[in-house]
Formats: sequence, C-alpha cells, structure tokens
Amino acid sequence: MTFPIGFLMAGMKGLESKRSISTYGLSQVTVIFKDGTDVYFTRQFVNERPQKIRSSLPLGIEPTMGPVSTGLGEICLYTVDAEPGARKPDGRPYTATDLRSVQDWTIRPQLLQVLGVSEVNSIGGYAKQYQVAPDPAKLLAYHLTLQNLIQALESNNLDVGAGYIERNGEQALVRIPGQLMDTRQIADVVIATRDGAPIKVGDVAQVQIDKNLRTGAATHDSKETVLGTAMLLLGENSRTVSQAVAQKLQEIEKQLPPGGRATPVYDCTTLVDKTIATVQKKPVRGCAAGDRGAVRVSRRPARGADHRGGDSAGLAGDFHRYGREPGQRQPDESGCAGLWSDCRRHSDYR
Repeated sequence: MTFPIGFLMAGMKGLESKRSISTYGLSQVTVIFKDGTDVYFTRQFVNERPQKIRSSLPLGIEPTMGPVSTGLGEICLYTVDAEPGARKPDGRPYTATDLRSVQDWTIRPQLLQVLGVSEVNSIGGYAKQYQVAPDPAKLLAYHLTLQNLIQALESNNLDVGAGYIERNGEQALVRIPGQLMDTRQIADVVIATRDGAPIKVGDVAQVQIDKNLRTGAATHDSKETVLGTAMLLLGENSRTVSQAVAQKLQEIEKQLPPGGRATPVYDCTTLVDKTIATVQKKPVRGCAAGDRGAVRVSRRPARGADHRGGDSAGLAGDFHRYGREPGQRQPDESGCAGLWSDCRRHSDYR
C-alpha cells in the first residue's frame, strides 16, 4: 500500500520531497511542500489522490490524513493512572486496559472540543476488545464456515429503524436497538439451525474480553501508564490553547471513576512564560552588565574642537554613575534606562 499511495503524490504543485515508511500495522507517507504553500488547499488535493486506488486496496483499509499540526505541536502531555490502592466499583484493581478505556472514551472526546486542539494521541495501556476465537473442529462438526460466523455477528449487531406509528396526529418513531452489549449477548447470537436446534456463537467459539496487540508503551516514574498528548492546531497560540487544555483537564478529572486521575506532566505554557521573561529581562540587564573598568569610550571630535574637558568628562561621569565596581550588584532596569538616555545625549561618541 505504501508504494502506490506515495507514487500518486508525484507531480503535485509545490512538492519538494516525499518519504515513506512501512512497519507492522502501519503504512505512512510523508509529503513535504515548499514554504508558503496553502496548507488547507494542499490537503484537499492530497486527500483526493488516494481515491483513484481505493478500490484496489485491501478490504477494510481506509487511508487517512494526519492532524493539521506541526512537529512542535505537542503542547500538553498528561498521564492517566489510578491512586495507590484504588479499586473499581466491583472491587478489582484498575488494569492498563481500564485506564486506556478511560482515556479513549472519557478524556479524549472532551479535549477534542477545546478550541485550537487538532488531535489527542493515546500511547500505552491496551485497547479493549471483545474477541471471538472460533474452534475450527467445532465449525467443521456443525458444517459451518468462518464466513458464516462473521455474517451472523455483523447482521446481529445493528440498530434498525422501523418507521413510525401515527396516533392522534402525532408520530412516534420506532427503533430496534440490536447492538451487542456484553459477552453473554455475543455468545447467544444464532448462526444457523441443525434439526430444529439453534447453533450459537458460544457453541463453536470462545467469547472473551481481551486486549489488542500493541507496538509500544508509556512509562512514568518507572511505572507503566497511559500517556495522552494534545496537538496544537496549525496557526493557533500555543500558550492560550495549552492553558485551556490544562483547565479542561481539571474539569474532566472530576468525572473520572473513583480513584482515577489525569496528571499533566508537560505544559508548554511554562516554556513560553520563561522564554518571554528571558526576552524581557536579559537585553535590559545586559546593557550595563560590564564593569566600569571594562568600558572604553572614544570620541571623534569635530574638526578644530578642543580635546580637553567638555562633554567627555560628562560622559565618563555618566558611565561611572551607572556602571558598577567589581563585586557590586548588577544595576537595575531604571539605571540602564538612565544610561541609555545619557548615551543618546552624548551622541557624538562611538
């Protein structure tokens, strides 16, 4: 799948390069365009290309595009875990599958509603699955095939509309909820009948709750955990969005099961605030950071002017006043402002 999809991306306007990677359960194609390219306009064209080969792709394969974000879009990382000794309402301890379910079905959908969040990625834990493991010998004994089992599960796991009933000028919609809710209902699905007796899924297969195969994990403080990452939408303010995500996490934590918690481990607001503070303070402090003895003042006097006395003495006095002796504290911003004012007043010195 990787090669035909990557081949379709050739010849696009503004294309600079492309690369791809194929690994277990993943085919990824990265297309790089020149700077200044309209992102949304280009994404539309990229999304149209795979439509040409959709019919030739394996059944169930659906190419999707990545989020509208950048490599620096990870604005907030948080962990989902349980407090020490916490247990579920049934008395059992929380498992990695339970924590991943909390992340996928409680936290992630609400964070996606925060303005400026493009995607929420989940790493770690196990994705919960209802697994049906057929027994080939039993299928053969009942003269059934694997396809019979699949069709029975698909046709019995649907919500069907049944029109409406009209009474007294009102319409009441009729709906037949047919989705399977637990392992018992899955095991009771009828596949076929033999001599008037129903053959159920539980007769030819083992039904259980298990976990999906995974290719990675996440740890925090040397313990396995579930890690969530909020991705910034391209062009949004990272500081504003990360603050909104942190506030939303506090609200979501009140809705978690007893003992569950969502703990931020990285928030780009801290980095942005420290960067802004550095930009504000360092240049101002650096204007007078040198010792008085390290300052050299030279004058290019006007033609015919006297080299003695006058402004040079005044400027030297200003540097002495705003400079610092060895071992003294660094001057504050007000002193620096006064020094710059004096330097502008003595503008003939370089």
